[in-house]
Formats: sequence, C-alpha cells, structure tokens
Amino acid sequence: MRPVRPMNRLLFLLVLAVCAACNLDPITPTPIPQPTLPPPLVLPTDPAGSDPFAATAVPAVNPNCPATPPNWISYTVEPGDSLGLLAMQTDSTVDELVQGNCLENPDQIEVGAVIFLPREPVIAP
Repeated sequence: MRPVRPMNRLLFLLVLAVCAACNLDPITPTPIPQPTLPPPLVLPTDPAGSDPFAATAVPAVNPNCPATPPNWISYTVEPGDSLGLLAMQTDSTVDELVQGNCLENPDQIEVGAVIFLPREPVIAP
C-alpha cells in the first residue's frame, strides 16, 4: 500500500472543507412585500377666504399690466417674499415676473401687494 502524502491529505481536507461549507440545499426565498404608496396629500382649502396671504389657483386678470399672461394666478406678497424667492418657487425667472407684472423696481415689492405668478409657489421642505 502506498503511503498518503501530506500534500494529498491537505488537498483532500481542503476539498472536504469547501464541500462542507457549501450548502447545496435549495433555499426558498422569503417573499418581500411590495411597498404601497401612501394616499396623495390633500391640503385643506380655505373657502371662507380668511387667509389673506394665500395664493389663489384661479387665473385672474391683472388690471395694472396688460402683459400678464392670462393663465397666471394672483398672489398676495407675504413677509419675507422677494421676486428671486418667488421665481425659484414657481420655476420661473425674476425677469419673467418683472415683465409679467409690469414692475418698475424689482427690488421693491410690498407685503400685502397682489402680484401675478405663473403657478402657485412650491415651498421646499
């Protein structure tokens, strides 16, 4: 009988360890539930008109500027508003707002003044 060489014994043990480490049993995957979308966010409306700073979603006619596009909505300027901020929140530019409102000084808009915007401002979270 031939003696078993240490190298063959080591190779045998290595193959045996690899086979023992492999789990050849089929694994049934655990089903993952599909995420469901939450219901759409519905913001409350103010039918009584008690919020003087709310934008109206109804297009209005700008009596002070014939250049205002007909589909723009009226907006009452709030404290802290600027044309730059409103342009960013409505995805427009300061120049568009100046031209659409026939403004002489874009750096001076007054709180409580009604201006017209292409869409309701979207405030980033």
